[in-house]
Amino acid sequence: MAEKTDGLLPLIEELHAEAISLQQFWLLHQQLYGKRKHVELMRASALVSFGLIQKLLREAIFLGIQRFLDPSWMRGHKTASLEQVIPDARSVRLRRCRFAS
Repeated sequence: MAEKTDGLLPLIEELHAEAISLQQFWLLHQQLYGKRKHVELMRASALVSFGLIQKLLREAIFLGIQRFLDPSWMRGHKTASLEQVIPDARSVRLRRCRFAS
């Protein structure tokens, strides 16, 4: 059992690093766009630049979350996803979908 767990350590470290990056992107987004007075100031000073930064931050956050939820295999390659660490994640997700409908 320890061998199987040891083999997951690099993947867990990669997922942890991705989670930290996502948290940093989210904190930056909240710092820049979380208060109305900040948004108004940015719109008045550099509308296009800060609009682009907001779009890029949102995409980075969305894509990062999506990578966590990827299937464990895509196009014949293993992915760094939660499904690699939690093999039953897909069946849990499918069961939740059935209950939601």
